[in-house]
Amino acid sequence: IDNSCEGLIDESFIAVPFAYATVQDGIDAAANGDIVCVAAGTFTETISFDGKAITVMGQGVGQTIIDGGGSGPVVAFDQDESGDSVLDSLTVQGGANVSDGAGVYVSGTSPTLQNLEIANHSCENRTRCRGVGIFLFESQATLKDVEVHSNYSAPSSASTTALLTASGAGIYAALSEGEWENVDVHDNRIAIGTNGVQPGEAQAAGAGIYITVGEIVATAIWSSGNSISQLAGAYYMDAMGAGLFTTGGANVFSDLVVDENSTDLDDGGATFGGGIGLKQDDSTFGQTRVTSNSSDGDTNFGSGIGIYYQSAPTFSNLVVADNRVTSEANSGYGAVWVYDSSTLSIFNADIYANRNEAGGEQFAGGIYSGSQADLYFTNVSIVENAAAQAGAVSTDGTGAVKIYYGNIYGNTSPEFSGMSSPEGGDGNIAVHPQYSLSEGPAVDWDFSLTEGSRCIDA
Repeated sequence: IDNSCEGLIDESFIAVPFAYATVQDGIDAAANGDIVCVAAGTFTETISFDGKAITVMGQGVGQTIIDGGGSGPVVAFDQDESGDSVLDSLTVQGGANVSDGAGVYVSGTSPTLQNLEIANHSCENRTRCRGVGIFLFESQATLKDVEVHSNYSAPSSASTTALLTASGAGIYAALSEGEWENVDVHDNRIAIGTNGVQPGEAQAAGAGIYITVGEIVATAIWSSGNSISQLAGAYYMDAMGAGLFTTGGANVFSDLVVDENSTDLDDGGATFGGGIGLKQDDSTFGQTRVTSNSSDGDTNFGSGIGIYYQSAPTFSNLVVADNRVTSEANSGYGAVWVYDSSTLSIFNADIYANRNEAGGEQFAGGIYSGSQADLYFTNVSIVENAAAQAGAVSTDGTGAVKIYYGNIYGNTSPEFSGMSSPEGGDGNIAVHPQYSLSEGPAVDWDFSLTEGSRCIDA
């Protein structure tokens, strides 16, 4: 069999729709090792791999489309499928009317998902919505060259006592491992109508990506334009990590971009990380950009990154830039917020031009730490951040703040609250860094130093 699928469409060999009218008919006829070749066109159906080690291959994203027609899951892997069960080169769309995995549902199995578009799925009028685009549970699935976008999660209830939860409008992964590479998760939306539910009874996390108890190795991940908001009549809710939320895990991320994600809680609520939210999480992040995210709520704990509940993440080669607590917010706690006995370690970072514009209290522009949280920073520049109480760093004094070989410059005055300036000790300086930068979106800014910068060899 030609693994590229070329040359099979016109032959009567597991060819859809030539030999078999539907994709599921082709799967039913296939044996382990076969390729089900699906022609260009739209196939309105839902399919299951039925435990078979086969490849279902289309003619390319936007060319071959499996449309759930309002039913879901559109594609199911829940019968012991392995990495030899492959979904490749097509679009999956139109799934709805299920709480978990309207698009692709994976439970207890480990398929390969590659060269795919997962889009335009929805979960509405349910008290719980998880993984509207892709749902992974106890899985070691491989994701490669996958775009997940325009999925909608809108749990709601007429009950004033219901607990409403939305987790991962784009991707949800629980108790899962596996490798993800070149995954683009964008423009997914969570919108909750709480209908008078009391504070804390409505929770939304990871409009783009939600991971709980994960050990996923993820490379070249882009999470952008994802949002968490309230429907009309909502009262109060918690919003956590609009771009990426991970809890209880030890994931490894590299080449990660979290850009232009947002929370908008007009009717009241708290944001824990406008871009990234980490709760009791020990993940590692390398080469990460957290840019142009925004948070709006009663209280905003980290417009870029919110870290809490005994988390201990490590970041290296990090950019946190142009994140904003909006003027509609009542209070804001910086672009990076660390709390609840958490420990944040950063090696090589630029924390630049973040703005806390909260209409009420502005506790920090760059970083806030409190409730026995510890900060350990090496070779970190904190430059031109803005807030009324402290432009650079604010702390409640209950945890350690250690900055080595840092550059703190140009933040609004006072730069520090709850601590003295580290300038002059441990190799710390306060000079204009002379970044190369460039015009355009912050995600594209160049933070290399120009010739003559006093930060070079400082």
